[in-house]
Amino acid sequence: MVAITLAEVESSIRKCAQAKQFSWGLSEEAGKSARWLAAFGLPGPEQAYAYLAGTTGNDSYAMRPNLHASSWRSVTGALCPIIGGAAVSDRIARILQSDGLTLENVVFPTILMGIVGQTSRVTGVPISISFSETPILCVPEGIVCNVDEIRFPEHAKTVIITRFYERVPQVIKPKTGAYSVDSSLWADIDALASETYAPATEESRSGAGAGLTDND
Repeated sequence: MVAITLAEVESSIRKCAQAKQFSWGLSEEAGKSARWLAAFGLPGPEQAYAYLAGTTGNDSYAMRPNLHASSWRSVTGALCPIIGGAAVSDRIARILQSDGLTLENVVFPTILMGIVGQTSRVTGVPISISFSETPILCVPEGIVCNVDEIRFPEHAKTVIITRFYERVPQVIKPKTGAYSVDSSLWADIDALASETYAPATEESRSGAGAGLTDND
């Protein structure tokens, strides 16, 4: 195992998404989702990498939801959790003013949960998200759930998002310390993230250091 700061989690997953041709905005959503989950000891980096390793931004664009349907679904059958989560975040006021929203056939719904959690924190509104019979309440200051009972499926037939109006029970608050992740998995994440780095050239190498001048 290796200890990774939450900032590193966010940065590396964002770069992984960029390496798989996701847009900057969607890459940001992926990184923030992984960080939010990791802050609660939940497998954000693991879930994000598992999804990103098997897809590309172009593939996922075909998995975008039909926003005009009463229940959001993708024409390809599977719904991208990053694009779906970003769409939820963009339309959260409208969704919470209604009876809620159902998304169908969501892959790696834990990623979507991370985006919803970030949305609750930003808007200050408690939001309930449920998939695979696992209800999680996201509130601005944390989450309300039995962490030991959360399951992290690769697919959820339905994801239900609603506003929570009742009195909020005891909240689990996020931690700011490092997140422990399997060292071999982190090596894979780092390798994918490094695909965003520009390759070294003779010019860039010769420009390293003080060069031929020293103004000190």
